[in-house]
Amino acid sequence: MRSSDRALAVSISSDRGSVGRDLDPKAYARRAARALEGYRGLRARAPRRVPGTRYPTAQARATGVFKRTGLRQAIEVFAIHKRETATFTVIFFRSGRVPARRYAAKVAAIVRSLRSQRPTPEP
Repeated sequence: MRSSDRALAVSISSDRGSVGRDLDPKAYARRAARALEGYRGLRARAPRRVPGTRYPTAQARATGVFKRTGLRQAIEVFAIHKRETATFTVIFFRSGRVPARRYAAKVAAIVRSLRSQRPTPEP
């Protein structure tokens, strides 16, 4: 998904495998931030817990230059852990030219509103 001004994009995924079910959200966010591909000079900060969320959540911030476009990006990786079910990864990619405050309320709303259901079995 992208913002209408194209300065912010978001990717949402789930890991229902053993790592996603069992790994602490801080460790998961750290791994996810360090595993981002296609960046030159990627620097990831240590993750921190995010208070006020429905599920245990950690955030890792990173910066780097996206090789394909040559644009500097600010990246926020959220690992949202639903115990014994999955870890959901929500990654925001923001243009380095755009201040974080422009999207801060929307980012917080997305992270805090994420809900999960068990997948329904296929017929």
